Amino acid sequence: MSYYEELGLEPTASPAEIRAAYKRLARLLHPDQQTDEELRFLAERQMKRLNHIFEILMDPVQRRAYDQFWSGAGPAGGLFDRYPRLRDAALLAAGVALAAGLIWMVPEQTPAAPPSAPQAAVREPAPAPPPTAEAFDPAGLTRLLRTELAELRRELERVRTQRDAAVRELTVLRHTAEPLPPAERSLPPPEPAASAPLADVSETPVFPPPSLRTSTAIPIPAPPPSLTGSWVYVPPRTSLNRPVPYTAEYVELVVVQQDGILKGRYRGRYYVPDRPISPEVAFYFEGAAGGQEAVLPWSGPGSAKGEVRLRLVSADRLQIDWFATELGSKLGLASGSSLLTRRRSD
Repeated sequence: MSYYEELGLEPTASPAEIRAAYKRLARLLHPDQQTDEELRFLAERQMKRLNHIFEILMDPVQRRAYDQFWSGAGPAGGLFDRYPRLRDAALLAAGVALAAGLIWMVPEQTPAAPPSAPQAAVREPAPAPPPTAEAFDPAGLTRLLRTELAELRRELERVRTQRDAAVRELTVLRHTAEPLPPAERSLPPPEPAASAPLADVSETPVFPPPSLRTSTAIPIPAPPPSLTGSWVYVPPRTSLNRPVPYTAEYVELVVVQQDGILKGRYRGRYYVPDRPISPEVAFYFEGAAGGQEAVLPWSGPGSAKGEVRLRLVSADRLQIDWFATELGSKLGLASGSSLLTRRRSD
């Protein structure tokens, strides 16, 4: 069975048809859709093979070589078939090595020549390094450089994300520290005027100092914490190395309540290093308010649908868990979970 038959396509399929068939199979074979460990393990193996087929058919050079091999136009020689000049160079090097070995093995029959005057030593040129695939394939070298550049860009983006998270956490800590109330200044009692008559000490009313007076203000109870507000994801301080695959890099959640109805907007970006799917996730949800916990349906772009659960861990911590029941045409991830922190300005 050829790669085209596994995707349900003809050998003349266009790149757009190959991409559409890949997305359909990826939705069926996605490991996140399986709850059983054995099925999840098999789904991961099938996804790796599907990614390999997608990479071969989407690369014009690799697809041309595969079509020639499958149609019988050329043997499956691997690298030498893709780079004929590299094959010729390898054959030439093998021939030279074989000839040198034969010359070394044949005993020398000529008599020794008489010693002659010493001559200047002639330095032979150093042998050229063996040819590589990149030397004969500029397109392969260009792809290698692009891959390295993309990896450096992802690393720079990850460092920027950690820096922004550290700045946000520092801002939260600065707002959390409340200034101490200023100390009360004790003023000396006023001295009596010289011309005023002295009053009877027994008739002078005695008032307690301001620091000993009891406050009559009635304390106002603080309102109970709620799900409404603006929430963000703050990565832990210990995550100095590369993040774990499929974990959140950035999450922003805004929840409001109107007439007993919760409305919210979710936007996030996840670390997806090994799959050609979008790391961006965005959706809107709406439903009845349920105190400090709610389970609501959500909808996103590309007809994606699912369910989100909001649970208030503390006054400033919110646990959000979401999963997709329909991936749609743009959503790549099937589920996500994050612990969010309330913005101090709320």
